[in-house]
Amino acid sequence: TTVHKPYSYQQGHASFPSKLEIWDIKGNAIKLLENNTGEEEPQARGANREPRKSGYGWRNDMPETLVWTESLSPPPPARGQVVDTPADEEKKDEPEPTYTTSVYQLQSPFDGEKQLVIKPMYRIGQVTWGNSRFAIYNETSTKDKIRNTFSFVPADTTKAPVLLYSESTEVDSLGVFPVIGVPYMTRNNYGASVVYVDDRLSYIYLTSAIRTLRKDSEGDNMHFIDRFDLRTKRATNLWMGQAPYSESIETITDFRNLKFISLRQSAKDVPNYFAVDPASRTRKLQQITFYTDPCPAMREIQSRMITYTRKDGVQLTAMLYLPAGYDPERDGKLPVFMWGYPYEYRSVADAEKARPARYNFIRPNASSQVYFVTQGYAILDGFTVPIISDNTKKEPNDNYREHLVMSAEAAINYIDSIGIGDKNRVGVGGHSYGGFMTGNLLAHSNLFKAGIARSGAYNRSLTPNGFQSEPRTYWRAPQLYFEMSPFSYANQIKTPILLIHGQMDNNQGTFPVQSERLYHALSGLGGHVRYVQLPYESHGYVAKESLFHVMYETLTFLDKYVKNAKVEAPAEKPAEEAK
Repeated sequence: TTVHKPYSYQQGHASFPSKLEIWDIKGNAIKLLENNTGEEEPQARGANREPRKSGYGWRNDMPETLVWTESLSPPPPARGQVVDTPADEEKKDEPEPTYTTSVYQLQSPFDGEKQLVIKPMYRIGQVTWGNSRFAIYNETSTKDKIRNTFSFVPADTTKAPVLLYSESTEVDSLGVFPVIGVPYMTRNNYGASVVYVDDRLSYIYLTSAIRTLRKDSEGDNMHFIDRFDLRTKRATNLWMGQAPYSESIETITDFRNLKFISLRQSAKDVPNYFAVDPASRTRKLQQITFYTDPCPAMREIQSRMITYTRKDGVQLTAMLYLPAGYDPERDGKLPVFMWGYPYEYRSVADAEKARPARYNFIRPNASSQVYFVTQGYAILDGFTVPIISDNTKKEPNDNYREHLVMSAEAAINYIDSIGIGDKNRVGVGGHSYGGFMTGNLLAHSNLFKAGIARSGAYNRSLTPNGFQSEPRTYWRAPQLYFEMSPFSYANQIKTPILLIHGQMDNNQGTFPVQSERLYHALSGLGGHVRYVQLPYESHGYVAKESLFHVMYETLTFLDKYVKNAKVEAPAEKPAEEAK
């Protein structure tokens, strides 16, 4: 792909004129696939019935074979029908478009007739290549709320695809979360990633991924390996991680007898690689690497996962870290630093599935707050902040402020009730959307003594085309954008706040102007605000000087306003709830 002039100062480079071509190894253009002028205007839904080509790439299982998709826009609207219907007014009885996307291929020298490979019933998802006799694709029905996974024979497109399994996309119906993994991938002779299938086409392996972990009896997310029988369409579990370890699958070394290498760790054990034989009677592990603890002093700190309930009944979790040798009865309540990040959910059941990985090795990274436990703080890391709406006519963010404050309040009340945290000496912080969360918590509650907001966005009118998981634009929901912006309520932020931002933040939603404008607003209003700008840093901080300086600024701010805060009864004003 090459980008060509004229360049735009109004659009991103993805909208510049471009050409997509096939080149030979000497750099000679063999075939022009796309010539985008960059001048095309977006067309209304249903206005264009010409196939739209996209997703050009190479087939992983064959040499010199081009693949792409061709999509038809949905049927034109009937006379009198509104074209741009808001999502919350969608008519459920409308027929779902079928055969919207097809997959085609073309082999070298790319001058013949294209060949149809797949023509699914519904919208196609991912195509996973295997070999000439076996490949996989999935399709999703938005109306039936189901995702179907099929196998097909790439070398014989006359053979009908075979349904392997179906999954509901309704979060309420997931039950045991989730029961189906993802096909295990391996490298073929071309060095490309393809799905593993045995020579007889009798089974594949389904393994865990980030979003397909399986809960054990204690509710912790564990990695697993299932063998899926392609004839009976049934999966048999062969291995699953066990507490108190976190163990991930790195590579399968013996497919016939299932042996693999895992990365195994616990809160106290350094991550190391092991050879695993699940069928062995002793299940003895053979250690391969012997990495040592890079920070032994951190092994003495105390850690545990806590579970508590906010006032609407939603169960929340967090990781609690305490100083080495800390005794509540002897040492009393500690100042608390909370670090979090909000997420949106469509049901309480789905929200309650989120929980921290309590069996991961405690190794503070560059952005970790666990370091401050060594300075006498109780650290509440990753406290869950679910923003929930199970109403199909409402978005989760319609409850944003109410659920945000409830979540923080529940965490503070719990840690105070168990005699560990001092509810009158609590600081809160977050990065990016967590920084945005921090600004809102200080604007709409009296729960904290200080806030640390890093690389956040505080004026949502500057992200008018949606943000995070919010699908509505500023022009569809201007009041929501106003109410979710801490900048709109800067006059209510009386709590000291530390703003930190990378000088060259290139995240489209968190340009440095966000922190600059909030700083000017708060300083003009007489608020307690400090603004730290990190030279040359982008959205995430990487330089050693920057990381140490962030730690210094954070600890200095917490010590001044949280640890050494005057312990007094909180103001009568209760935590504000969204109206």
